[in-house]
Amino acid sequence: MKKLLYFLGAIVVLVLMAALGIYLHFKPSYSGTAELPGLEKETTVYYDTFAVPHVYASSEKDAQYALGFLHAKERLWQMELLRRIGKGELAAIFGAPALKADQFFLSIGLNANSETVVKSLDVNAAEYQLTQAYLQGVNHYLANETLPIEFSILGVDPRPFDMVDVYNIFGYMSFSFAMAQRTDPLMTSIRKDLGSAYLKDFGLDGKWNQLSNERLSTLKSDFSEISQQINEVLEAMPVGPFIGSNSFIIAPKKTVSGKVIFENDPHISFSQPGTWYETHLHTAEYEIYGHYLPGIPFPLLGFNRQMAYGLTMFENDDIDFFTVKSADVKTVKSYEIVVKDSTKVKLDFKATKLGPIVNETVQNLTKETPVAMRWVYLQRPNKLLTALYDMSHAKSYRQFNLGKENIHAPGLNVMYGSASDTIAWTASAALYKLHESVNPNFILDGTSATDTLTIPIPFTENPSVVNPSSGFIASANYAPKPVGTYPIPGYYLPHDRQSRITDLLKSKQKWTAEDVRKMTFDDVSPVSKFCAQQMVSLIDYQKLNSAEKSAYDLLKSWDGAYRSDSKAAGIYTLWLSYVFEYTFRDELGSERFEQLIPTHAFKQSFAPLLANPNSVWWDNRNTPRVESRAFIVAAAFQKAVAGIPVGTVWKDVHTLEVEHPIGKVQVLRKLFNVGGAGISGGNEVVNSMLFAYGTTLPYQVKAGPSTRRVIDFSEIENAMGILPTGQSGNPFSKHYDDQYDLFIQGKFRPMLLNKKQIVDHSTRLVLKPNR
Repeated sequence: MKKLLYFLGAIVVLVLMAALGIYLHFKPSYSGTAELPGLEKETTVYYDTFAVPHVYASSEKDAQYALGFLHAKERLWQMELLRRIGKGELAAIFGAPALKADQFFLSIGLNANSETVVKSLDVNAAEYQLTQAYLQGVNHYLANETLPIEFSILGVDPRPFDMVDVYNIFGYMSFSFAMAQRTDPLMTSIRKDLGSAYLKDFGLDGKWNQLSNERLSTLKSDFSEISQQINEVLEAMPVGPFIGSNSFIIAPKKTVSGKVIFENDPHISFSQPGTWYETHLHTAEYEIYGHYLPGIPFPLLGFNRQMAYGLTMFENDDIDFFTVKSADVKTVKSYEIVVKDSTKVKLDFKATKLGPIVNETVQNLTKETPVAMRWVYLQRPNKLLTALYDMSHAKSYRQFNLGKENIHAPGLNVMYGSASDTIAWTASAALYKLHESVNPNFILDGTSATDTLTIPIPFTENPSVVNPSSGFIASANYAPKPVGTYPIPGYYLPHDRQSRITDLLKSKQKWTAEDVRKMTFDDVSPVSKFCAQQMVSLIDYQKLNSAEKSAYDLLKSWDGAYRSDSKAAGIYTLWLSYVFEYTFRDELGSERFEQLIPTHAFKQSFAPLLANPNSVWWDNRNTPRVESRAFIVAAAFQKAVAGIPVGTVWKDVHTLEVEHPIGKVQVLRKLFNVGGAGISGGNEVVNSMLFAYGTTLPYQVKAGPSTRRVIDFSEIENAMGILPTGQSGNPFSKHYDDQYDLFIQGKFRPMLLNKKQIVDHSTRLVLKPNR
């Protein structure tokens, strides 16, 4: 018996020693020295309390070299996944489950476009030269330092990074923004099978479109298969898609300090590592505190002592789908996709003059009706690298504008505030007009000169505002005013957040940075309150049991707030989910119903549907009777109250666990995933914590603020921000998840610019030239 105990004890000791060895091998260091050949002069990196590196360099070239090294040091795995998407190389490490994604992204031409763009770049331009320095830093780390543990687990031997990789990351980022690919094929399928009457509650009744239902009904394809394919691909991506965002800027006349206050929180699907890597670069001529997408050398969000800028999604429609003739389809390029532990798969990249063919890789979709995707990103010259360089280096608002003009796709609301008291917003995108008879919410006819017509809109006509008399600017993905008389087509979100932000900003005459920080956690949805009141008014109180009466009373007095301790929010959400189940699923079927939920058209439908007793959706096609709105709402209420105990608070059924791709494996979940706590907020409130409506509890938060930033130009050295998890992408770093609790609690931490504060609260890494 003793021998057995000794043996078991020895096994435990060996396992612990092995675990300690793995930990020490992969644990990152935030101090010491490193030699970087090619560095011109010694460069010092100060890592602050939250491991944000503050890079002090003698030149911007050295700063970019250091930035590439630091990105690789903390986010190489994330960068590896991002660049593999466009090249169709995910299956090489994840096997057959990733094959569909590889086939899809190769078939839409991301990699082919990146290769073409790179060949046309000016190699003498500053942005090109600095990107090369950045890539040199990445590749030095890759060749000489310890690779992340994910590379060992999956057996990945990475190749050096190059300029095509940078543009493939741009390409994926741009495609993930768009909503047309989820919506147009689905709406075409609904109109074909059910008729235009079923689109009125989505605001898409086809009144601008000359294509008739009869004409569509002759097509053999169910185009919803395209939406299903794209949904599946994006949901399975190891790096989350970009979705919405908030930003509001308050002018000096409405602030206590008399200086601009700038806020921005871009909404992106949560993933681990997180989207942004914060870095502060400082040279004698240049300074920026930036939020970087690892793999791209210039920040998408940034600030310094002169300016702050940020982004929200414009949500304009920059993708159109067309049915085309098979004779017009040409094979542009052939690929061999490597599938781990399997054979290679051949893929022909096919296209027409309108764009790539998207249904070649879609299962269950006939190839007799090819569908081409015309996407502005692929159609116009790509100057995104120049745009980001120009914006991050602007010394004035005039110079900043030059950068914005180079953003063609995706469409972005570019927000700007400055120390010189300017506040501004511009919808930056390559906009175009379609023929007045064409409704771009559906698949169009690629053989029609009317359907394919585009008329470019000059950038000078894009919606914009500078220093408005209201004293503030708000941007929350709401539909902009038309250009002249032409409404800009898009997939805009409901007015909930935009209206709430505007109302809050109007309600107070003088704001402080602390006021703004508190406002970012506002949980109230007037639209949810309206919807709840609409549904409550349809319930016969006298027929309710005691539990139902308690729920009724809670909802009748509910203010629409998704606070963590709210007892009404969970009942309302489950009730609304059952209303959707009973309303849409019988006509759409399960697959199309699930495709509808992520679309913005679905989100737009809530209030109009509940206010419309005559909607064709209320009747259940599967029963002999004709159901009414009141009948459906009452049946859903009964089901919801039975499904959630009265007294359950919102945080019990609304939780945030941030997933790592490898964390999907249960045995590795605790090492790689972060969190799992209940959280306040919800869909389309300022404190946006997005989840999918459904009848299974709890609701898993899937997207939300990828960062929150509040920058007060009266205290520029006390700017505040937060990340959802942490700076590091290394699960063995204490900075992998050290901001999660702060994020859950609605707190911020400093974004430092003052060198003395930085030095006093930092460890130091010295990067030395290799002489």
